[in-house]
Formats: sequence, structure tokens, C-alpha cells
Amino acid sequence: MSLFDKISDFMQNKLNPVFGKFAALPFIQAMNHSFMSYLPLVMVGGLATLGISISWQPYLNFINSTGIAAILTLIYNITLNLMGLWTAAAIGYYYSNQKGIRRYAIVNIFVCAMAFLILTPYKVYDGVTAFDITYLGARGIIGAMFVGYIVIHVYKFCIDKNIYIKMPEDVPPFLQDTFSGIIPAGFIGILFGILEVLAEKAGFSCAIEVVYTLLAKPLMNLGTTFWGLFILFALPSILWFFGIHGGSATQAIIPPLLMPLAIENATAWAAGQPLPHDITMGTMALMSGGGLVCWTILMLRSKSPRLQALGKMTTITSLFGLSEPINFGLPLVLNPYLMIPQVVPVYFVLTWIVTKIGILPPAHSLYVWGVPMFVSGFLAAGVAGVIWQLILTVVDYFWFLPFFKAYEKTVLEEEANGNSEY
Repeated sequence: MSLFDKISDFMQNKLNPVFGKFAALPFIQAMNHSFMSYLPLVMVGGLATLGISISWQPYLNFINSTGIAAILTLIYNITLNLMGLWTAAAIGYYYSNQKGIRRYAIVNIFVCAMAFLILTPYKVYDGVTAFDITYLGARGIIGAMFVGYIVIHVYKFCIDKNIYIKMPEDVPPFLQDTFSGIIPAGFIGILFGILEVLAEKAGFSCAIEVVYTLLAKPLMNLGTTFWGLFILFALPSILWFFGIHGGSATQAIIPPLLMPLAIENATAWAAGQPLPHDITMGTMALMSGGGLVCWTILMLRSKSPRLQALGKMTTITSLFGLSEPINFGLPLVLNPYLMIPQVVPVYFVLTWIVTKIGILPPAHSLYVWGVPMFVSGFLAAGVAGVIWQLILTVVDYFWFLPFFKAYEKTVLEEEANGNSEY
């Protein structure tokens, strides 16, 4: 058995089951669904950020004089600046489904939101008591995951042990579910109230700050180093090469690390301040799409009828970032000829360099999957983002070309021999 076969066998038979089990964990599934569920809020918040950040003075005068700027700022604050709260609520719903208490999922949206807000500081400003928004947004996302995990386990314990108010059977089901949540919600409120008091006694502003300081901040710092980011961006492609769905396997790793950084950039951009992070979740918009488009162009220009047909089929899907048709159709999965350009993230290395030296501005919005190429670049970094996507597409084309030609030669030989299967 060759070295390649041994590595492939190890990935398929040893690592694939591990990643599969990890991706199938109930809490990981709940997190994945949660991040996707508030995608509309992310998109609306990103567009609002863009709307208040265009630095053309006649435009700024118009939106300020008409009140549009105030509306866009309000939309931004209620969407991106409350992502921690929305994360807690979404996990409350989806983790309830995963843990077998689906009938209480709606109730747990509010219970998780309550628990999260208990751990969030509120202060008196000019005689008005208000929540401090610091940990309601990006900095609260990891804390929201912690809240959702604890709340659902406590709630499920109460239900399993019959620690809840039982209503007569003739009471409508929605009322039964509502009343049955009173005692569990009370326990949860007391538990999280105690955690908040202990955090404040320890010198923290709130319990969410404890999670951010001890867990979230070190993890996000790891995600700002070159090699940490290199591994983050290379890992999905490496897994895809061995037939493991890279997006699903890393969904619980990449967004929690990079999404808070993207929200902090969006917050700074909306406030007209320098962007604090060079590489964030939004940077994926600047790097995505070009590689898939290049594979499509190469196939369209191929002498192989099979590859030409696949190129036509993937023209639209590549523009929208849908990789499965190329991963399994070209294929990129277990294709030794195309392994190197697939798993080496040249796009990240180049993006990191031009961002560090100031040629490319950091992304000021979040990455939204499914937004077509060039539109995603414009939303992330304006005209500079579109130009960079074009440059990366050209670079990828010539980087992929020699490897594709080597693979194309084998396909043409197989077709000449009457065997068009890879």
C-alpha cells in the first residue's frame, strides 16, 4: 500500500468517524442551526452598517437630514449589537429539540434569554437604568453558548424528575407547557442570579465577562495569529479532500472564534473608528468563491467533454459558493492530482499579507454564506473587496492550472479508452 493510500485509509477509517461523531453531538448540532437561524439578522445588520458607513459627504448629509442615519443605526444596534442575546435564544430553541424536550422549545427561547440577561450588567446612566451593551453583542457569543448549555440541562432535569406544575389534561397543551416551565425557570433564574453575584464579588463587571476573559478571549487571540488562522482556513479543505464535509466539521470551531471579531469590526466601522482586527469571519467573503469559479473556468476550457459538461453545470453554483458539485463531480475528493492546490490556502496567505501591509482594508461586515461573488466582496470591504476577489481569481487560476492539466490528461486518456469514470 502506498503512502497516499495509507493516509487516505487513516482519514477515512479513523478520523472520519471522529469528526462525524463530533458534528453529530446534540450541542454542536444546536449551535450550527442557531448560527444559520439568525442569518437574516446578520444580513440586515450588515446592510445597515454599510448604509451608515459610506463616506460620501452629499450622501451623509442626505441620510442625516432625513433621519435615515438614525434608523440604520437603530437597526444595526438591534441586530449585530445584540448577537449574544440572539445566540442564547436560538440555542434555547434548537438545543431543546436536540435533547428531546421539543414541546418546551418555545418556552426555552425566553428562559435562555432571561438567563443571559441576568448575567449581563445593567447600570444607571443619568438616572436611567439600562443594560450595558458591551456583552450583549460579539463579546457575549461564547457566554451565550455557555448559558444555553446549562439552561437546557437544568430544564430537562426538572422535566425528567417531574419537578414542574402539572395541569389537568383538559387544559390546552400550550398552557400546560407554559405553566410547567414556571418552576424550572425559577430554578434557572436563582442559579444564574447566584453566578452573577459571585462574579461581581470576584471583581468582574458580570458573569459574561468571566467567560469572555477566561475562555473567549484566549480562543479569539489564537484565531488572530498567522499559523492559527492558517490552520483554521486550511482545515475545511483538508477534510473535504478526504471526503469529510469540511464546512459541517468545522462549523463549531470557526464561527465562534472569528464571528465575534467580525462583529467588533462592524461596530468600529459603524462608529467611524479604526477596525481592530485584520482577519475575521468577514474576511471569508473576500477569499470565497474565486477558487470555485476558477475550477469552473478550467473545466469550461477543457478538451474533455465530461469536464466541459460539469463546468456548465457548476457555473451558477460556483458564483454562490456551493462547493459540493465540484468537490464530488470534478472531483476534488481523494483526487491526488488536485490535492496541493486544494489544501494549501494560498488565498489566505495573500490576503493576510496585503491586509497587514495596508493595501487591502480589513472586512467591516460579517460573512454571509450564499451571497454571490463580488456582491460579497463589496459588502465586506467596498470596491477594494471586489477588486481583491478579482485578483485572487486570477492568482488561483494560474495556481490551479498546472495541476488541472495533469489531471485533465488522465481524464482524456480514460475517455479515449472508453472509460470516462475517474
